[in-house]
Amino acid sequence: MADAPRAPEIRGKTIRFTWTDGPTRGQTHEHLFHEDGAVEFRSIDGTEKGKPMKEKEYAAMNVAEDVFLVSYLASSGYTLTVALNLSSHKVFGVASNAVERKGMVPDRRDARSRRVMPPAANPMERLR
Repeated sequence: MADAPRAPEIRGKTIRFTWTDGPTRGQTHEHLFHEDGAVEFRSIDGTEKGKPMKEKEYAAMNVAEDVFLVSYLASSGYTLTVALNLSSHKVFGVASNAVERKGMVPDRRDARSRRVMPPAANPMERLR
């Protein structure tokens, strides 16, 4: 996936959301999408709270105005794919492996992006 698309609106950003459905219901996860294509993620609360895990590559592409599809394969064997709507702050996701698929819906009121670039250069600032 070395040539995977990495939308500039996602690259270099940190996004946090709280799931309202699925196996991670009630947990808040934070994802840092590095400029080099790596992604770090961690649970920031609950029983899974811990140090970030880092995966080598993610893909992020613009699929409509202010809507991005983001996906990465975790070392656990699960692929997380989420659709991020930056205008409405809605996020929908599916985690899947070779055996199962788990739909997950984060609480859109908790979808947040931390500023990791100056505000003028950070199109996700409006998620704050």
